[in-house]
Amino acid sequence: MLFSLQYFKIYTQAINALKGTAEDPYPHKYHVDLCLTDFVAKYNYLQPGEQLTDVILSVTGRVHAKRESGAKLLFYDLRGEGLKLQVMANSRTYKSEEAFMAINNKLRRGDIIGVRGNPGKTKKGELSIIPVEMTLLSPCLHMLPHLHFGLKDKVGTNMVEYIHQSERSQPSPHILCLRDEFKTSQACTRVREGVKYFQ
Repeated sequence: MLFSLQYFKIYTQAINALKGTAEDPYPHKYHVDLCLTDFVAKYNYLQPGEQLTDVILSVTGRVHAKRESGAKLLFYDLRGEGLKLQVMANSRTYKSEEAFMAINNKLRRGDIIGVRGNPGKTKKGELSIIPVEMTLLSPCLHMLPHLHFGLKDKVGTNMVEYIHQSERSQPSPHILCLRDEFKTSQACTRVREGVKYFQ
């Protein structure tokens, strides 16, 4: 099992190797057709097992979970705007099998990605996007806490409370309070700096 510093070092080296190549991990721009909220509202009517193969659109979000169901079928939980959308990545519907293997080997939990594909629902009725192409937009260089166990180190937990917050769909009252205190302290600092300037 990798420790967070080892993970950071290994993943940073891998990302740096991609800079300046055709697979640049920080693309200049990415076209988005629908935000996740609009995607869910527009396509939630689909029936289980239905897929709109004539509709191709792009969405973005942060990867919160990655599950393999064989070498040629992977599921991602994409989160954003307080919502979750499943990405059902299948090599049969992807633009090429080589590209499918390459992108899925690259993506990690916490990465912000763009997904271009067809709206659909699984046989169990979960709304999904079935990609023909996925793009890494911004890699997450730090290891996220485990989805079920979180952080065990109390100091680490306090230092990266924002990471826990990213795991939740809605801000907790504690986070909102911290956010307000931070804004207040920033305002006070600016006032003090302004007073010093005019003294």
